[in-house]
Amino acid sequence: MTYQVLARKWRPQEFRALIGQQPVVTALSNALAEGRIAQAYLFSGIRGVGKTTAARVFAKALNCERAPGQRPCNACSTCREISAGADLDVLEIDAATYSKVEQVRELAESLKYGPTRDRYKVVVLDEVHRLSRQAFDALLKIVEEPPPQLVFIFATTEIDAVPATILSRCQEYHFRRVPAAEVAKHLEDICREEGITASPHALRLLARAGEGSVRDSVALLDQLATYGGNRIEEKEVSRLAGGLDLAQFARLLDAILAGDAPAVAGLARDIEGAGLDPRQVYAHFLAYCRDALHLALGGDGEAFELPEEEVRLLGARARAAGYENLLRLLHQLLGSETSVRRS
Repeated sequence: MTYQVLARKWRPQEFRALIGQQPVVTALSNALAEGRIAQAYLFSGIRGVGKTTAARVFAKALNCERAPGQRPCNACSTCREISAGADLDVLEIDAATYSKVEQVRELAESLKYGPTRDRYKVVVLDEVHRLSRQAFDALLKIVEEPPPQLVFIFATTEIDAVPATILSRCQEYHFRRVPAAEVAKHLEDICREEGITASPHALRLLARAGEGSVRDSVALLDQLATYGGNRIEEKEVSRLAGGLDLAQFARLLDAILAGDAPAVAGLARDIEGAGLDPRQVYAHFLAYCRDALHLALGGDGEAFELPEEEVRLLGARARAAGYENLLRLLHQLLGSETSVRRS
């Protein structure tokens, strides 16, 4: 039997299984229940938060043979074909490989005809920001005046790159970064069903490493489960995620605040010697400093994806450093973030 990666195996097949996007789920479910179907939708957000998954579920809900409305049955031939990407009336197109104006013109011409079998013809255009300006212009006419039973769903990670002429004709839904606590709970459910052993702290680390992307966290879980024979160790999570452990972050923070350049340089050499990705280390250290500032300002650590003892130690370190020093450091780190990501 062919192995199916966990990210695909656990891809939501209905709205209630979509993690961390309740406002979007509620709005789309209500639209389906009331029959208020727009001609075009725009789903924006970072990778791996459910944009194309929601588009596919929406297409199933529109066309389900047994129960059109809020919840697709996932059992009829239409639902199964849409899930498999084999339905002739539901087109999933990657704009990154379909960006030429001639291709878009051909697509627009083909969409003038109604659905062959389903109630609606649905066009899911992923990474729509990758279309050229001329391709957007070619698409505009049919988006503005679509034939009956045609629905566009655009998905993008860069909404600023989508022309205003397209935006103004869409209902826009933003998919937020999923909180690490919700991702960790999802990973726990997967581990229980798949027979994977992992500590709660290891799952919190995995959730945090995904930076709000459910798919990225599940992919890391899959990789670690394969490496460890369905047993996930915390040290392997830190290694694979490209980050330092919390003790090293604490030493780095102390050295920076103390102005101890040799110690900072030594830790930088350790990072290089360990083969860690400096960009990932930087991102995780930035989050660590943000948590420290939150504690220095008197906040609690209930929302942190850290063990209780680590929160206590970080709080003591943050209060000793003072919020002004931490704020100054955080501004410097944020100011350099773009340069680090491009390096």
